[in-house]
Amino acid sequence: MSMRTTMAFFTVLIGIGAGCAIGSETKPIMKEVVVTTAVDIQTAHPYANHTNQQWEIDSPVRALSIGVVFDRFETEEDFDFVNIYDIDGTLVHHLSGNHTGELFEVHGRYMRIEFVSDYSIRDWGFRISEYRIETTDPGHPMDHRPYCGFVGTPQEGWYWGDTEQLIKLERCDSKDTPVCGAISSRSEGWYTSAPDPLITWDSACHLLEGIALYGEPCDGGTALICYDGLICQGPTSTTPGTCVTEPQGQGVWSWTTLLVLDVGSVHPYLNNTDETVDVVGGAGATQIKVLFSRIDTEAGYDPLVLSGDVQENAVMLDGHHVNEWSPIFEGNTIHINFRSDYSITDWGWQVAKVSFYEQLPVGACNTDADCGAEQYCLPHRCFSPFASCYGHCEATDVGDGGDVGDVCDGASRLCDAGLFCKELSPIGEGTCQDEFWCSPATVAADCADLIHIAVPGQWACDSNMCAWQTTQFPTELTNLQKYDIPDDDLTGIQSDITASSIPSCTLAVTVDLHVDHTYRGDLVVILTSPSGDTQTLHDREGASADNLDLLNVPVDAALLADGPNGTWSINVSDHAAYDVGTFTYWTLRFTCQ
Repeated sequence: MSMRTTMAFFTVLIGIGAGCAIGSETKPIMKEVVVTTAVDIQTAHPYANHTNQQWEIDSPVRALSIGVVFDRFETEEDFDFVNIYDIDGTLVHHLSGNHTGELFEVHGRYMRIEFVSDYSIRDWGFRISEYRIETTDPGHPMDHRPYCGFVGTPQEGWYWGDTEQLIKLERCDSKDTPVCGAISSRSEGWYTSAPDPLITWDSACHLLEGIALYGEPCDGGTALICYDGLICQGPTSTTPGTCVTEPQGQGVWSWTTLLVLDVGSVHPYLNNTDETVDVVGGAGATQIKVLFSRIDTEAGYDPLVLSGDVQENAVMLDGHHVNEWSPIFEGNTIHINFRSDYSITDWGWQVAKVSFYEQLPVGACNTDADCGAEQYCLPHRCFSPFASCYGHCEATDVGDGGDVGDVCDGASRLCDAGLFCKELSPIGEGTCQDEFWCSPATVAADCADLIHIAVPGQWACDSNMCAWQTTQFPTELTNLQKYDIPDDDLTGIQSDITASSIPSCTLAVTVDLHVDHTYRGDLVVILTSPSGDTQTLHDREGASADNLDLLNVPVDAALLADGPNGTWSINVSDHAAYDVGTFTYWTLRFTCQ
């Protein structure tokens, strides 16, 4: 028996919770939100011998822990066990005897409960009528910026909103909301009110504030506005421009080096890949090169082929490379073509930086020596990390567009700086909102350009705010219904499993199954995907041996061409007379790689 529990909340308690045992660890006292949810999980009373039952509880919201209280728990001690597993399949609690009224918890939002009894002596069993989760205050941000957590406890301090990892322990409840300061400097990071205003350095926090630096993409759908003193060059309604300094005549020639995001293969890459990515430097650049943070491809078979707009001679890279610059190409563009063959894949490749040789405007700095005392050049602009507002006080307010809530269409009726035209209707009208605002109907488009924690999931709209809803992996789906297999009947029996909410990622899918049979060589087992494609898992092998067990049999990638969600089917048929058997269970296991 398998049951996934995702019922609605009926009680919310907010307060200070005492530490509770979770496995061998002890959770700190913290300001928490405790949510309890009604369920009906119980054995028969009394239970039968040779029982094997399983239940799953998967909280619909993010949780620090999930726990169950047994209304009544009576099993034969040391012989009939209740096992409780976490999302990783780790056995956290192994219980027998009497545990009535006791609470047992695991970390995270998922719990699997298994009950196994032996061949003799039965007892009442157990019953669970509710489960509880502990979650942080839902008011904190869901993206990668600090928030003040564990307020009023020894663990009070700054934590990341998306991962909930500790940044800095300090009393922070009375401090201002953190802001990204010292933008474009080596002191860029998150700051709050004095004393000791620095929370942590973070060289990319300006992106969360909707600000782009020199050489970074801007507008044109990026939702990024150029930093003070820069202009967005060449954007259209759908194509990003680049932040550059305003023209001031021509100065020295210099190499400009910038970080590059999201340029690389999938990890690991797929067979029969043929894709080309262009890395473009500044307009007017005469030379360009890129830094590969890592290359791991099958040497001699899966090459990266680099070429430029001016230089026609291509350069090939494959095998293993770490932090390696490419050759220099003439022009301002490098074309990276990656081709893999039909077998053997590896991690792939990733670009970390681009460097291009360009003529700077008059007045732009080239080194720190070009700037004043206590000023630095990064890149080509003098700045002071010691300014009263840490290098940046507020974004430029253009003031020529709509305010929050005003009608917009993204073309003639624009929004003010820092706002975006969202929730466009079929007639093309929307309203001006900030970058984190969303509506449930348009959440995917509203949140598409935001940065989120790099784990499988999807955007959700929580009180009109974008929230990255992660998906737990691996996911196991089991059908425990038994079927008698007709003897000498090619039609056989069919058992189904329906998969839902499996996210888009590189999946590995495996199958487990068991058949009780006195002549496994009679059996044929065929798996059918939701799209109707089939794979033969067993074809009359094994001759007269008893029973059939398949464990971790890989599912062909072709069966996943149309996605993993939908109804999967197993057909088991007997192709010879006399010997008969029973199909007992099968499991589909989805793992995000």
